[in-house]
Amino acid sequence: MQLNRGRIWLGGLVGGVVWTLWSFLVGKFVITDARYVAAQNAGFFLKTPRYPLFAVQWILLLFILAIAVAHLYAWARQGLGPGPGAALKVGFLVGFFAGFPENFAHRPPGSPAIAGSLLAG
Repeated sequence: MQLNRGRIWLGGLVGGVVWTLWSFLVGKFVITDARYVAAQNAGFFLKTPRYPLFAVQWILLLFILAIAVAHLYAWARQGLGPGPGAALKVGFLVGFFAGFPENFAHRPPGSPAIAGSLLAG
């Protein structure tokens, strides 16, 4: 089956715009300025960026990832069928695979590692 690469790129670009807007809205309204300043003062976030073009890189990466997810959807829709249900399945799986390892990186200091807690239990 031939994939319509133009539609994939269009979907990826639209997804990049939506993802960028979503990222901005979450950063602006969910993570409020007071919480962000408190996290900076506690040492969780840097007070000054490491390099001045971080925002440009962040937006560029969101567009690259959105195009990659559009390709995944195009490949998966042959088996899942077209439509929003297939797109949601692909999106949820990508979100899970992207976020799952990070949960282990942010365990509280002093808490047992996952393997140690499973063995001790």
